[in-house]
Amino acid sequence: MVVRALDRALRAVLGIFEFCEREDCILRIALRRAPADVRLPGQIQLKRSDDLVELHFWNENLPVIYPCGSPFGWAIRFRTGMHLSLRLLAAQAVANPKLRNAKAFYARMVLPLDGRMHKCASFAAEYGFSVMKPPSSETQRVHDAFENLLVHALIWAFHPGTLKRRAAPLERVYWWITRDDLLSRYRPGLPSEIARKRNNHGASSAEETSLAGSPDGGLASGCELPARSSRKIDVLEVHAGSK
Repeated sequence: MVVRALDRALRAVLGIFEFCEREDCILRIALRRAPADVRLPGQIQLKRSDDLVELHFWNENLPVIYPCGSPFGWAIRFRTGMHLSLRLLAAQAVANPKLRNAKAFYARMVLPLDGRMHKCASFAAEYGFSVMKPPSSETQRVHDAFENLLVHALIWAFHPGTLKRRAAPLERVYWWITRDDLLSRYRPGLPSEIARKRNNHGASSAEETSLAGSPDGGLASGCELPARSSRKIDVLEVHAGSK
C-alpha cells in the first residue's frame, strides 16, 4: 500500500527504528540531540547537545479500534501496551550504551484536544510525562496543515475505525519525561546512586550485567541501535511554551 510504503520511507529518513522485536511493544524511537537549552517543568534544565530520545508510536502494533468496538476495551489494551513499552525502554536505557547518556525522552503528540488540555495532561501523567504546548506561528500552521494530511492517511491505513471519532481539529503537544523519572518509575529496582552515576559517567560492565536482566524479556541487551541522528528537533518551541 502506498501509505505504508511512505511511512517506511519517512521512518528511514528520520532515523526512527524499533528498539525491540516484541509484537506487544507499541513504541519506536529515534536518537536526537538538543539544539538549544531546554527548561522542563520542575526547574529541570537540559543543555544544548544533550542526548535525547524521541518516541513514536509503532503503528502496526497499536491496538485496533473497530467501528463497533468498545473504546473502553481499546483503552485497556493501549494502557497495557504503553506500560510494557516504557518498561522495555527503561531496560534499554540501562543496558544499551547508545541510550545510556540520554537525559530525557519526549514525544510530539498530534491529538484532537478540542480544548481538553487538562485531560491530555492527566492522561500523560498516568505514564509519568509532563505536557508542554508549543507556540504557534504562520509557518508552523502551514506545516501542521500538510502534516494533518499525512496523519489522516496513516490513520486510514492502520486504524480506519477511528476516523469517524476524530471530528476535533488536530493539535500539537509535547510529552516529556526525564531519564531519572523513567528509570524510577519503570525500573524501580535500579539503585538511585547507580542511576545518577550512569547519567553522568556511564556504568561499568559489571553493573550493566547485574541490572540489565529483568522480567521484560531480556531484550535490552540484544538490540543494536543506529548512530545518533544530527537532525534538529523543535525544542526551542517547547522552551518558549514552558513559560
